[in-house]
Amino acid sequence: IPFDYEKYVSKGNSKISTDLKWSNDDANLIRIERFFEKLLFLIRTKVLLNNGDLKSTKLLWFYPSSMSAKRLDDMDKLWQKVFKKYISSESVPSKISESIAPYYFYKNKRGVTASNKPVVAIDIGGGTSDIVIYQGKNPTHLTSIRFAANAVFGDAYGNSPETNGFVVKYSNVIKELLQINEEHNLLAVFNQINEKQKSEDIITFLFSLENNKSFQERRIPFSFNEKLGKDDDLKIIFITFYSSIIYHLAKLMHTNNLSIPRNVIFSGTGSKILSITDGSSDNNKLEKLTQIIFSKIYSQSELSKIELEQDDNPKEITCKGGLLMDTDLIDIKDIETVLLGDTDNTIVPEKSIKYTDLEGEKNINAVVSEVTSFIDFLF
Repeated sequence: IPFDYEKYVSKGNSKISTDLKWSNDDANLIRIERFFEKLLFLIRTKVLLNNGDLKSTKLLWFYPSSMSAKRLDDMDKLWQKVFKKYISSESVPSKISESIAPYYFYKNKRGVTASNKPVVAIDIGGGTSDIVIYQGKNPTHLTSIRFAANAVFGDAYGNSPETNGFVVKYSNVIKELLQINEEHNLLAVFNQINEKQKSEDIITFLFSLENNKSFQERRIPFSFNEKLGKDDDLKIIFITFYSSIIYHLAKLMHTNNLSIPRNVIFSGTGSKILSITDGSSDNNKLEKLTQIIFSKIYSQSELSKIELEQDDNPKEITCKGGLLMDTDLIDIKDIETVLLGDTDNTIVPEKSIKYTDLEGEKNINAVVSEVTSFIDFLF
């Protein structure tokens, strides 16, 4: 694991590979196995330093709900192989959908319950966003969409950083900042990452600067998050991104005859987009926008109270939630569902349809028409 990535210039004979989770080539499976080994070295050391018993150690690992069955099986086999090799053969690692777990953190630590009205958990990652609806004690609906942080910051439709608005606008700003503060090492790091021509990697570096040790020690006043929050030219992108997910959620719930939720909780690294979109500490503007979207979809004259819940460490609450839940209770295959996003608000079980099934002209036109309706709705 390149712990010095984004902090120091990589050696000339090194090749850094990012986004291991979604790459499908055989060589990448070897990289993933090595990555898992290093994680388990850390876990093994942590257990032993704290006088723990390796034979009593259990492992929970999380996966995105939209991951293919084959990919999931490959990951599962790798985890079992390295866990048995480096920790113990007394237990088998348990896998949990990363969208399921956060609710149990909010339920046990923040008092958020779905006893009277539904609670919705939205996990925004890099490649996918997962949505889970809870009623009573258990999740009742789960859907997953390939629409997340990379859709905002990445290189869609075969484009490159040269046409990415965020990279174009802020690359020279960052270079100038690093030069003025004589951060020659970080400037070299930025140039090295820039050479790969992957916008999501460049943007990730810009976000990382705020927590960079050198920036903190020298008190260099820079936060890419705050910069974007004050950027009136680009803010519409974040408003549209957020609204489209809430619009899709409202349509999904209304079509399934579900009540308007009382709480919407967010997790995943991509959920930090909320603070860019709103700018306030309590997300009160986004709460109002969420209430308006639901009221219009449900044809209600009055706004229903909806509270948004977000944590400063969205990945941590997934792990903590996993420790607080009963892993044997939930099989996500039983609750998977899909709203196609067409003009007829078609609902299908997720296991029965794939993106490739929607390539016909009729389906595409129906989705395009619904996207147009959403844009008119939003503005």
